[in-house]
Amino acid sequence: MMTRLHTLCFDRNHWHKSLLFTILMVSICVVFSFLYNLHDSGLIKYGDNVWFQGDITRIYDNMTNRFSFGHYRANVHPIYSLLTYPPTFVLKKILANDAFAVKTVTIAIAIFWLISLYGLLRIMGCLKLDASVFALLGASSSAALFWLHVPETYALSSISIMFAVGLSAYTYQKKLPDWIYATVNAFSIGMTITNWMAGILSTLTTLPLKRAIRVFSYAVIIIVVLWGVQKFIFPTSAFFIGNSEEGTFIFAPSFERLISVLITFFSHTIVAPELQINEVNKFGWPLLSVQSSNIGSSGLLGWIATGLWLIILSLGVWALYTIQSFKAFKITVALTLLGQFTLHFIYGEETFLYTLNFLPLLIVLAATATLTRYRKIAILLSLTLMPILLVNNITQLKHAGDIASPAYINKLKSPELMSPDSLTP
Repeated sequence: MMTRLHTLCFDRNHWHKSLLFTILMVSICVVFSFLYNLHDSGLIKYGDNVWFQGDITRIYDNMTNRFSFGHYRANVHPIYSLLTYPPTFVLKKILANDAFAVKTVTIAIAIFWLISLYGLLRIMGCLKLDASVFALLGASSSAALFWLHVPETYALSSISIMFAVGLSAYTYQKKLPDWIYATVNAFSIGMTITNWMAGILSTLTTLPLKRAIRVFSYAVIIIVVLWGVQKFIFPTSAFFIGNSEEGTFIFAPSFERLISVLITFFSHTIVAPELQINEVNKFGWPLLSVQSSNIGSSGLLGWIATGLWLIILSLGVWALYTIQSFKAFKITVALTLLGQFTLHFIYGEETFLYTLNFLPLLIVLAATATLTRYRKIAILLSLTLMPILLVNNITQLKHAGDIASPAYINKLKSPELMSPDSLTP
């Protein structure tokens, strides 16, 4: 992955590509900076669970204060603080501004996410044009636009899944040593424990069982040692084995739950639906949700975008089923998608919160169509979908930013606006 990017950036015979890459990165920085600034500054202090159950306040504190109580969530994200606090700390010292330091690190992670998605698409065999189109399609999705520009754990978590899945594709080009497998597995555990499913699957599908078990052992040792370092630096960090708190987020399987997760997983991840407000937090800020929003509920553009996306995704499903090569990669993608869906069928109050974890898998699945005779159709549909998607998703994003603000909160203070029916924007 990195070799291709190094060649793209530094090959003197292709200086125009390096220039184009630089312009693209600067443009992306500007876009994500603009999106970051859409939020009211009070969201950091008062926005606990406001942004679709996101822990923006806790993550911000973890990135800026090593004694923050919020580091206890290392029981789910074992080394997140260890990776994000140091660069934020350095920028704080240079810039003397906590907020700008967090913003800079957040945007850097967003850029790395997009580069990782492009690299994954190239490794799986997509042409440069095709990889660019589908990477930008991923960046235009509601999951990317709503989550990459806010301080949260799921951008790095998503990257860890991409590295794990990419491992199963890269082994067709070159055999890799155990330490790389162990590092990728440790990275997937370290970002979110349940993401290890991607590392486990990519390892089991490409290595003999005995060697795979050895890799898993190395990965656990690495993550335990790193967690120990984190515990020393961040005293409130909790160990990631024996955690019982997550049981409170388990939901009993039901038909209603199945439908809402299905819609969020395959549709809302790409196309932002109508926003809802179910309640307010302890500070009186409205809690955004799309858990019970209907498919295409944002309007005509939402329906058109959803229709186009489902056609592209169907082509990808057909391609994954019919392509005879890349067996390990196919199994890893399919079973990781199944694992993520099964997990979120029973776990999580707001499925939209976790969409960055399965967005790359959906994009990879859709992009598989470019490896078949339907390549041109998939590219044409994606190019048609992208502007529609951007208009729909940015409109909904701006609306969400307006709701999560003091102006909207003041409207809710009126008694007649506090009834449950009035909480829908």
